[in-house]
Amino acid sequence: MRKKRLDAIRRHILRSEISTQEELQTALLSEDISVSQATLSRDLEILGIEKSTSPSGKKVYILPRDNRPPSSRGELRIGRTEGFIGPVDTGEMLLLNTAEGHAARIASEIEELSAPEVADVFFGPTHIVVIGQKGTTRQALLCAIAPAIPEVLR
Repeated sequence: MRKKRLDAIRRHILRSEISTQEELQTALLSEDISVSQATLSRDLEILGIEKSTSPSGKKVYILPRDNRPPSSRGELRIGRTEGFIGPVDTGEMLLLNTAEGHAARIASEIEELSAPEVADVFFGPTHIVVIGQKGTTRQALLCAIAPAIPEVLR
């Protein structure tokens, strides 16, 4: 029963923005898994579940990287590595430092710009990596994200 419950917790946290234990209990009940708050707290600790700010600004539960479930059969498989499609040619990259807890919001603002110069944006607790499209210069990338972070041009 415990393995089934832990797997269900992982699944719900991966698929939904769950921000409270009550929301998680409700999600588990949809699978006929009833759990007390104390047991759920222990399960979250066992799984190493953390809270992080989502791009929408909501504090949600997340799985630590080493606790993500292995991909299931039926997922995209090309070659020997499941899920891997191939490398992407890119341009310049920027590493931006932020105050603790602000990277998610700022990264979200950069993504909302939908700047054609930006290939992708990644963030951690205190850093953002902005990857430019192939052929994009550092200056063009800085100008592209300036509407979200005017200070980058100073």
